Amino acid sequence: FGITHLLNNPISALSEGQKQRVALAEIFVNRPRALILDEPSANLDPEATEQLARDLGVLKARGFAILVVDHRLHWLSEVADRVLVMKAGEICEEGPFSLLEDAKLRQRYGLREARVADVRSSLQSAHEAPTVLSVCDLSFDYQNSHHSGTLRKLERLFKRTRPHALNKQLLDHIAFELKSGVTALIGDNGSGKTTLARVLTGLNVGTGVVKLKGQSIEPVALMKHTGLVLQNADHQLQMRSVLEEIEACLFAASRPNDEKTVQELLSAFDLTDLRDRHPQSLSGGQKQRLVIACAMAKDPAILILDEPTSGLDGANMQRVARALEKQAQAGKAVLLITHDLELLSLCAQSALRMNELKNQGEKK
Repeated sequence: FGITHLLNNPISALSEGQKQRVALAEIFVNRPRALILDEPSANLDPEATEQLARDLGVLKARGFAILVVDHRLHWLSEVADRVLVMKAGEICEEGPFSLLEDAKLRQRYGLREARVADVRSSLQSAHEAPTVLSVCDLSFDYQNSHHSGTLRKLERLFKRTRPHALNKQLLDHIAFELKSGVTALIGDNGSGKTTLARVLTGLNVGTGVVKLKGQSIEPVALMKHTGLVLQNADHQLQMRSVLEEIEACLFAASRPNDEKTVQELLSAFDLTDLRDRHPQSLSGGQKQRLVIACAMAKDPAILILDEPTSGLDGANMQRVARALEKQAQAGKAVLLITHDLELLSLCAQSALRMNELKNQGEKK
């Protein structure tokens, strides 16, 4: 599973995609004969997803029974022998993978595409638009982070890692400009995309120069101008109802009693009928839509989304894409961290590539 280089790392230091691969490897330790994988591709980069498909093909040839529950379909085209389509708790369609080639069937059940082109290489490094955020010589590591002391104490307390695992330079002299519109941030699992998102919102503090619309800004002040959607929606849901979550974000943005915005967000993300539900009672996809709505409620200049569609079906993925396009049209800078090739093809205007950002500050 490509995790040999991670053996000495604490689980807490891994990216979501790396955790996914570790979890898959752990399953195989007991040599089961039947596997049930729930959204196994959700946080994997396209290359890791292709490798997973090859691994499943090998296991299938050895006689394993494998059930894959996933919204992303294209990666299973060469490995799935049989497809079951469910709606409202019932199996409604059944057949070979070619069943999913039917566009009308996919639309009827809100399914994703059966074939997806990889658009990553075709995305330009920048698009013509005003610069919202510029970054120069940005570096970050946990050793020198403001939060590293507590983290190191916890790791020593629980003896979950060796000291060098926390000393890794995660961001090294990064430089780039983020323009209004939708910009994809592309990179392999563990390349530092999520860490960069946290630094750009002030959750972690690095070194370097950050300018917002041409004016230097302190890291601690970034939170006021950014909206962040984390990979794990549970970390961002604190209130007693869906409605209260959105209202709390409006209040924090000094926009209380904005009933029009509340209704627009509930409608845009198909949450109106769920407004009185407790957030932790929602499905994973519903939680994802809620945290995106909450981030937009802040009306931030910069919206950063980390794998916002990892658990979404086709209909809701398109709903999110339309919402991001609307933000772009309003002049917002949207930084989209995703391995979702379908989402990239729908709304990304340009791309920043992690392997090209490193050491740019030193070169300049």
